[in-house]
Amino acid sequence: MERISEIRIAGLRTIDSLRLPLPRMTVLIGENGSGKSSIIEACRILSRVPSERFLSEVHSLHGGPELLRSGSSELRIGVQVSREWEAPLDYEIALQVVPPGVLAIVEERLVVLGTPRTPRRIAFERVRGVAHAEYVSSMGEPSPSGSDLVDVKLPPSEPCLAVAGAWSANPAVMHASAALRAIDVQLPFEVDARWALGVAGRPSRLRQPEVLQAPPQRLELYGHNLTNAVFSMKADREEWAKTLGYVRLGLGDHVEDIQTRPVGGGSITMDLELTGGRRLSASTPVSYTHLTLPTKRIV
Repeated sequence: MERISEIRIAGLRTIDSLRLPLPRMTVLIGENGSGKSSIIEACRILSRVPSERFLSEVHSLHGGPELLRSGSSELRIGVQVSREWEAPLDYEIALQVVPPGVLAIVEERLVVLGTPRTPRRIAFERVRGVAHAEYVSSMGEPSPSGSDLVDVKLPPSEPCLAVAGAWSANPAVMHASAALRAIDVQLPFEVDARWALGVAGRPSRLRQPEVLQAPPQRLELYGHNLTNAVFSMKADREEWAKTLGYVRLGLGDHVEDIQTRPVGGGSITMDLELTGGRRLSASTPVSYTHLTLPTKRIV
């Protein structure tokens, strides 16, 4: 199993330079503008690295050059990846603004950190568009060039991890890619009152029935597939009992269960069952009445 045990950020929005160890659970506490959201955004950017759409998504979804801290010449993000029974990995990528005002990858590096038994070595290294990778043969043959590193031709707009499968059988590359792909960023769910959402003209998807779909692999941003996730989890009684225990930690011991039920048209909704036979539905219909109140001019 791969686990990210440290993240490093430099030149991102409000963050000048940060090195943050990540134990099993990390809680971020700080004033507004102190960089909490920037750390979460850095995690989301890292999750995009193994994709060939990395740079296009960094521009379209994260603002491109707007990511850079004022006065910073580059944005640099790195992680350390712990591996069970194997040496940890260290991955880092650096972006700079180039003409015509877009971000480009200027450095990228994956290092297998040393252990008491194994030396530190470079899995791949990319500097100013030129890349070299550790030669790894599935049959154990020596490198054709006689060197531990071989030249790799890369598209200038794509990270090494995004296209590594085409030129590397190195387990370190595959493990680093898997660790970044596994990053899952969630944001607070919509918790405003239904009447307030109705007045604002933006109904909450969480309070609408969902079309029943195949079991989801993960929760969507803002929990938009939460009902389908609950429906799927309830199939395993043992795992659901654990999940319900977490729910009670947040909502209280008066929570008996969460039920899903069909509402027609292939859709399902959720009901929260409470002690005493009480039930709260996530999608109870609500009608909104717009009132016109008389006004008086105050002189």
